[in-house]
Amino acid sequence: MTYLNETFYKITGTFAASQFPDVEVQQVRLRTPSTNVGSIFIGGNASDIWFELDAGVDTGWFNTTNLNNYWQSKSSGTTDYIVAWVQR
Repeated sequence: MTYLNETFYKITGTFAASQFPDVEVQQVRLRTPSTNVGSIFIGGNASDIWFELDAGVDTGWFNTTNLNNYWQSKSSGTTDYIVAWVQR
């Protein structure tokens, strides 16, 4: 499959749950840098944040239609981040 566009997004962790940006995608890959202090949690909505990404974790590619299908939260605040590699 050929993708017309590949883009990287830096999504900063937040204490309160926040929605990922509104970006249409075909595939996405999430990675937390090894320099992150703690975990970032991912979920399907603000009250359902269940998937933990420790520092240095790479999800591998997964199919989705939009980044905003996902929410993130970081209990220790905004020092850590996620990199989203998007293919469209």
